[in-house]
Amino acid sequence: MNKETAIKDIEFIKNQIELSKKKLLVMSYDAVYWGIIVFIGLMYSYFEALYRFGYYSFYVWISIIFIGWGFQYYHEKFGKRVRIRTFSSKILNSVWVGAGVTMTLIALSSMLTYSTNKFVNPIAIAPLIGLVLGMSYFVTGVLTESKVMIFFSIIWWISSFSMLFITSIHILPSFASLILLLQVIPGIMFNRKNRFE
Repeated sequence: MNKETAIKDIEFIKNQIELSKKKLLVMSYDAVYWGIIVFIGLMYSYFEALYRFGYYSFYVWISIIFIGWGFQYYHEKFGKRVRIRTFSSKILNSVWVGAGVTMTLIALSSMLTYSTNKFVNPIAIAPLIGLVLGMSYFVTGVLTESKVMIFFSIIWWISSFSMLFITSIHILPSFASLILLLQVIPGIMFNRKNRFE
C-alpha cells in the first residue's frame, strides 16, 4: 500500500466517523422518546405493584411497545430526518434495531410466559434490558468515538448486572432512574448542544 492510498483510507475512515456522529444526533431523538415512555411504564408498574390498585401493567406495556414501534416507524418513514447512509450508519441502525427487537422480545417473553411456566421473572426484565442497552451504547461509542457513550455502557453493565441479584419490586424505580440519567437527560442535552453548533 502506498502513502497516497493510506492517506485516502484514513480520510475515508475519518469521514465515516464524522457522519456517524451526525447519525448519533438523529438517534438521540429516538432515545429521548423511548426513554420517556419506558420511564412512564416502569413507574406505572411500580406503583401498581406497590399499592395493588389493579392488574393493568400487561396492557400498559403492550400499549407502550405498540406506541413506541409505531412512532419509530412513522418517524423513520415520514419524519423530517437527516438521511445519513454510510456503512457505519447502517451498522448503528442495525445495532439499535436489533437491540430494540431483543428488548421487546425479553419483555414479551416474560409477560406472556411467566404466569404459566415461570420462564423469565418480570423483575429480571429491567436488568436484562439494561445489559442489552450496555452493549448497544458500547458499539455506538466505538463507532462514533464517543467516550461518554462508552462510559455510559459501562454504567449500564455494572448497574444491570448488580440488579440481577435484586428480587424486590423496588428495582423498577432504580431502573427508571437509570433510563432518565443515562438516556433521556443526555439525549436532551446532546440535542440542545448540537442545535447551537
